[in-house]
Amino acid sequence: MNLYTRHIGDPRRPAILMLHGLFGDNTDWDFLIDFLKNNFYIIAVDLPGHGSSSIQTHTTFKEAIDNLHQELNLSKHQPSIIGYSMGGRIAMGLKCQYPGSYHHLIIESAHFGLVSEQEKLNRLENDLKLLNNYTELNTFFKYWYGQKIFGELSKHQKYPQVLIKRLNNNIENLKIAINNFSLGKQNFFAEQLNMFNQDICYIVGGNDQKYAAYGNGLANKFNHLQLKIISDASHMAHFEGPSIFAEIVNQFLSKNILDL
Repeated sequence: MNLYTRHIGDPRRPAILMLHGLFGDNTDWDFLIDFLKNNFYIIAVDLPGHGSSSIQTHTTFKEAIDNLHQELNLSKHQPSIIGYSMGGRIAMGLKCQYPGSYHHLIIESAHFGLVSEQEKLNRLENDLKLLNNYTELNTFFKYWYGQKIFGELSKHQKYPQVLIKRLNNNIENLKIAINNFSLGKQNFFAEQLNMFNQDICYIVGGNDQKYAAYGNGLANKFNHLQLKIISDASHMAHFEGPSIFAEIVNQFLSKNILDL
């Protein structure tokens, strides 16, 4: 697998690994890279099957995480990870499978895992059907970003720029990525992460009712989860509220990594 990575900043500084969401690429984090690059060593990647990264089929979520970890080869830096949606779930997988190789987690709008096997089977079945009825991505994205969790995203003045980047993806590679990293294949990470006794920052948009409620539920159960809600944003809170998002991230990292 060829994994595209960007390295920004001084490698002697604390490292941050940035993982975009489904259909995104490394440039989704440009605003945050500009905000953090003076204090951190940043690694931004195109996840497998996205942007300039190739992909291979894996049977299990664990196998896909193992392969990604090997390709990243970042254990000596022990980076903290920022991950959005699918990237957040991958971040949790990396931390749970290789706890000594990664530091703190900053998770945005991502699920910690389904519990029942029936829920997992249903989700996997739905995920595998996701792109089957579409022959080109433009039509699909009209449906995808029209979902309730994305709120008024399609009316955002910068949405056309997002769409142009998304359309650069290869539809067949995306199908493999959806299969490899399906929530239906993912373990339930909540209990293991709670046992690490390490703070996790969980960010959601206040207009994303589904994940705002999910985040509140996690905060009531998690001893070390810090819930942050960006009020005027939906599922892509980092896109709709970049300045607030960057400040939340910076404060969390400064407290937990830089000890400022």
